[in-house]
Amino acid sequence: MDNVMPNISEMTLVFWINTNTNRRMALFSYAVQDSPDEFFVGFEREQIIITIKSLKKENLRIRPINDGFWHYLVIIITKMTKKTFLDGVVILNKTMVNHSLPLLRGGGVVAIGQKLECENAVFDPNMSFVGKIYDLNLWKYDVTRNASCTIMGLEDGCTTEPHEQVIQWRDLDILSSGNVSRAFELGIVV
Repeated sequence: MDNVMPNISEMTLVFWINTNTNRRMALFSYAVQDSPDEFFVGFEREQIIITIKSLKKENLRIRPINDGFWHYLVIIITKMTKKTFLDGVVILNKTMVNHSLPLLRGGGVVAIGQKLECENAVFDPNMSFVGKIYDLNLWKYDVTRNASCTIMGLEDGCTTEPHEQVIQWRDLDILSSGNVSRAFELGIVV
C-alpha cells in the first residue's frame, strides 16, 4: 500500500464505531496545506459532522449512538452525489454540482480518532475520540457500483477495483493512543 495519499475525485469511507459519550469528537481527519479540514468526519451529541475542503460542512441529525453498541458509518461521495448511511439507513442523499477538480487534494496527513489542526500532524486534544473504531477502509471510488455489494457488507472482496483502495484496515498499524482503542477481528482490544 502506498503511503502517500493520492488526489481523490470520488470516495467511499466505511468504519464501525462504539462509544459511550456524546461529547464532540473526531472520527477521521485529513489535512493538506492550507486546509486543515480537507476531509473531516466527527461526532457531537446527535450529529455526524462532515467537512470537505474546510468549507462545505454537513451537520447530519442522527439518533443517539453513544449507547456502547457498534454502529456502521458509510460515506460515499461521487462527482454528482453525497450519500451517508448509519447502520444501513440513509441519513444523507444529496445531489451535487459536478466537480472536475479533485474532491480531496493528495499528499496530506490522515488521523483516525484525532482532529488534525494542520498538515504537520498537530492534533486538537479536545477532539480525541473516546471509544473503539473498527474496520476503517477508504476507496477512491464508489464501491457500491458493484451490484453484489450491500451497504452493510462493504469489504475487500466487495470491490471491483481492489487497487483503488487507499486505506485498508488490515494494513493500519495503530495502537491505543489517548482515548482511542483499536478493536481487532478477534475481539481483542488494545
